[in-house]
Amino acid sequence: FTSACPKCGDGTVDWPVESCDDGNTVDDDGCSSSCHVEDRFDCPVVTSGKSVCYRKVCGDGVRVAGEDCDSARNLGCNRRRCTVEDGYNCSVDPYQLSVCTPICGDGIIVSGEACDDHNSADGDGCNFVCEIEIGYTCAETFSNGSSNCLLKKGYTCTPDGCYFCGNEIYEPPEECDNGVSIHSVVDGCDDLCRVVQFFDCESVVGGRSKCRHFLVDFNRGDQSSLGRSVLFTDRGEVVFLAEASTLNATKFGPEDWGNVTVTVKNYVEGKDQKLAVDRQTAVNVGRINDGESKTIASGCNIVGPFVQGNKLVLTVSRLPGSRVNLTSLLLSLTFQENMTSLQQAETFLDVVVTDANGIDAPTVSVNVTYVGRNINPPQLSITSDRLQFTEGNSLPLPVTGGTLTLSDPDDDYYPIYWATVELTPCRDCPINERLAVPITSSEVVTEYNKTNAILQLQGPASEKVFESLLNSVTYMNSAVEPQRPLKRDIIVTVGDGRFNVSAFVDIIIQNVNDLPTVKFNGGDTWNVDYTEGYGPVSVASVIEVADQDVEDTLTVSMEITNGADGEFLQFTSDLRYLTLSYGFNGLGLVIGGVNATPATCSRALKSLRFDSLNSNPGDMVAFPRIIKFVANDGHVNGKPAYTKVSVTTVNDRPVLHFGEDPDTYKPEENRRHAFTLFANESTRALLPQHFVLHDLDSSEASAANVVLRFGGIHERFTFDSFDTIHYISRWINTSSVQ
Repeated sequence: FTSACPKCGDGTVDWPVESCDDGNTVDDDGCSSSCHVEDRFDCPVVTSGKSVCYRKVCGDGVRVAGEDCDSARNLGCNRRRCTVEDGYNCSVDPYQLSVCTPICGDGIIVSGEACDDHNSADGDGCNFVCEIEIGYTCAETFSNGSSNCLLKKGYTCTPDGCYFCGNEIYEPPEECDNGVSIHSVVDGCDDLCRVVQFFDCESVVGGRSKCRHFLVDFNRGDQSSLGRSVLFTDRGEVVFLAEASTLNATKFGPEDWGNVTVTVKNYVEGKDQKLAVDRQTAVNVGRINDGESKTIASGCNIVGPFVQGNKLVLTVSRLPGSRVNLTSLLLSLTFQENMTSLQQAETFLDVVVTDANGIDAPTVSVNVTYVGRNINPPQLSITSDRLQFTEGNSLPLPVTGGTLTLSDPDDDYYPIYWATVELTPCRDCPINERLAVPITSSEVVTEYNKTNAILQLQGPASEKVFESLLNSVTYMNSAVEPQRPLKRDIIVTVGDGRFNVSAFVDIIIQNVNDLPTVKFNGGDTWNVDYTEGYGPVSVASVIEVADQDVEDTLTVSMEITNGADGEFLQFTSDLRYLTLSYGFNGLGLVIGGVNATPATCSRALKSLRFDSLNSNPGDMVAFPRIIKFVANDGHVNGKPAYTKVSVTTVNDRPVLHFGEDPDTYKPEENRRHAFTLFANESTRALLPQHFVLHDLDSSEASAANVVLRFGGIHERFTFDSFDTIHYISRWINTSSVQ
């Protein structure tokens, strides 16, 4: 490391002139500006020749010179002095974090050790990794602090391990432990926690053992049940109680069993039932007749079957000294029943195997059920094949009238699986028409498709359950006017898994004649104003005609109930396909025809106008005109609606002319309004005769004024309202000028 010309700060340590060189000449970084190691620093040289300086700080996780260890304050290394604590080994790699581990077997218990008995041997209570072994308790009882391990009360130790027999906790090397304080062969686990002969024990470490007496199982693969169910379809069919694929009797040798007893628990006297041992499957075991007791060549004695109360019993016994395969015997047990009716046949049998010591194995239950063959279709009929639903009825209609009957000869064995009730055609679906089932059943799920109006009933269930549900199905139509045609078909279909049968019901909807209506914005009255001389006014601009009975022949009549001469109604639009007639003494109209509908009538009436040619409609002020509208559907009149026409009059100018008799005045003719009068000085000249004064507003003068002018002279004559126009005209005709 020494160069010819040492230079501090070049990153190369030049001994002995330099004790360090960290590549700079800065003080207080461990290597001073003169390249000497500063106090409380350690500056080793790395492979490149450059010094790397570490501060001598205990607990920083870097072991430097002067430190035995530095584990950054972890266990095993003293946090202040960085010395290895008792009971630990610490790694000594320089400038690295020290890793400290307990020393098992040094007699010092430290963190991470449950015990330390000053050795690393197993089988003395504290094993080689300082864990307390099963069956022991360890405490620091020795003066040096090491563990003293003692065997717990009740534990037994073998070279394979220690265990407590009878604490209901299975601990190898126990064969079993079911917690029974007094052990015997009846429990399956003896007082040394060994499995008793002909028992099978299921044990899980830390749990209680479950022991079964020499497992005889007809349902191997499902330990929750030792028995099985057997179905047969033909009367008199021979049924084998056990099946080779599911039978488990392997714990028994040919001399380990003593008896096999088969019992029909629900035997009914008179039923043709048989229990037997079939010779085709049991080697050297022959079939015997009912009630016989027979010893067969294979070393078995068969007794029965015979009746014991309400039970039928068959017993097969192994003769002393004989060897018989129990599995073959169990596979040969048969049951037979010749049924005379189609009633459901469910027989409950028990099979009990007794060992050579007279101890019974758990009972094996076998259920034998006759399910028959599905060869007959269900019988479905509905007596009430035509029903009536009245429009507007708020109560649903039972679609079968309660007369549906359902039977199935095979129902006891092949139940009804499903049924549907279909409504067709469903004109008012899905809003107004619907089917429903008001009652429920735990066996049948119902679902209604309101779009296609099909009610689905899903079983399986008996014929009686389906019959009850189908008789409860109801039909409802809440439409104000049901859609045509007014006939609905109900199709009831039932299926038993093989056969489907159907029955039909017609529902006739009885139509109710609804009254036609005429409304003005939903009301029965409407008001309009008419001004004299300003032309016709609309009297039904917001009218709406309605009739729910679409097949009716519709007419609408209009009448001015208190009209006068010169007043009339008229349509301003084309009536198109409607017919128009006059009635009510010329003051009314009627529209209708075969093509009349509420829409066409409403459209036409919106163009209806009222007008008057009366030059003096003043009486309409005191007596407004009432226009009455009545709709008729060909059967009955609806409720009338009314339009009230109020009048505003206009004051006409009075007319004065001459030449005609006032009594024969016709205002539409041209009149002369000037004449020449000749008079001399001494002669009185009479004004022309037949002077006529006329006012279209009234027959009275209404305080009229008449002024006579001659040259610069004039004179005013005033008439009160009691003087008629005719009177004023006569007065003028008698006046003279002199």
